Amino acid sequence: MPKESSNDVDPRNKLNNLSNREWMISTKSVWWSRSEDNQKTEFSVGDRKRMIGWLIDLVGEDKAVILLDQLFPSVLISTPPARDMLKKKHPATFAENDIEKLILFFTKENDYVLDPFVGSGSTLVACNNIHYPHKTYLLDDSKRDEVRARLFVNKRENLLKL
Repeated sequence: MPKESSNDVDPRNKLNNLSNREWMISTKSVWWSRSEDNQKTEFSVGDRKRMIGWLIDLVGEDKAVILLDQLFPSVLISTPPARDMLKKKHPATFAENDIEKLILFFTKENDYVLDPFVGSGSTLVACNNIHYPHKTYLLDDSKRDEVRARLFVNKRENLLKL
């Protein structure tokens, strides 16, 4: 029986289009979020040495090498851009680039993304950025104009990138 390529998607995977290797790396992910005020976006050499030392003490050097090979490609450092004026009106927002990663992880191409709460419209903006269809239900009509304005600005910015 031929060995499957590391890029093959297991037919039992009904959630997304990740290969077995991509799935294993993604499911061990740690999102380390930094605000725009703090420019440090990666582990320092000192941070890495402390983590490696702790891991070697815990499981031994041979096992630590194997685990570290899986860990470092799995760490996603979130560096959200500055929030626009419309987004700042909402108290709890998420970075669109992080939402895009979640959408790509939890859906297959052409799946609809349902956002039942809308909030500041970040999920809708993320869907527009990666060209995914979406459905929303705005429970608070007072936010409708703000969300529409964010989508209009986002669509215009995406057109300017072409």
